[in-house]
Amino acid sequence: MAAFAETSTIGVDLIVVSRQFGAGGGEVAAALGRSLGWKVLDREILSAAAERLHAEEASMEPIDEYASGLIERVAATFSLSAPEGVILPTDDVDADALAKAVHDVVRTAADAPPVVVVGHGAQCLLKLRPRTLAVRVFAPFEARVERVARRENSSREAARSEVARRDKQRERYLRHHFGCDPAEPTLYAVQVNTACVSIDGCVECILATAGVRSR
Repeated sequence: MAAFAETSTIGVDLIVVSRQFGAGGGEVAAALGRSLGWKVLDREILSAAAERLHAEEASMEPIDEYASGLIERVAATFSLSAPEGVILPTDDVDADALAKAVHDVVRTAADAPPVVVVGHGAQCLLKLRPRTLAVRVFAPFEARVERVARRENSSREAARSEVARRDKQRERYLRHHFGCDPAEPTLYAVQVNTACVSIDGCVECILATAGVRSR
């Protein structure tokens, strides 16, 4: 179901979509962009950040929306072999350097609205920006596991492990860079549960709250 918070959204020209992994936030953002005729920045954010860093986008993917822990930092400093599951800096670019480039890309996008921005802590980074509507797309854990298993053609066990890993990774990212809890309701004007609401229904909820019309 959708939850609405009181907000002054007259003249909204930027929508930020925070999403749980496997909840369909990218689909909601893409549908919003089509409905409004606005540019959507999703994977394009990483592409632009990699270009700023003169790095290969594919090599940046493992550390996108990732906050390095103590083990990674120590291993990188001393060039040690990392324990299984630990992600080390790639192409001489660590997760913090990538995050800084990503945040610069998001700020630049916010200066050239209208635009829909997906993920990367934009709900925290731009929370004080006027005319910005923050949306959270979520779903119960098992519903997301089912969706990821179907999408990736993987076992439920593998999907469950990946969803749990991504949830932990994104929470740590927001806490590390912004001191934010991704589930904090005051960060959002709209929260939609895609286990209960269709993609089109999510878009209708968001547009109704934003007070903007589809084209």
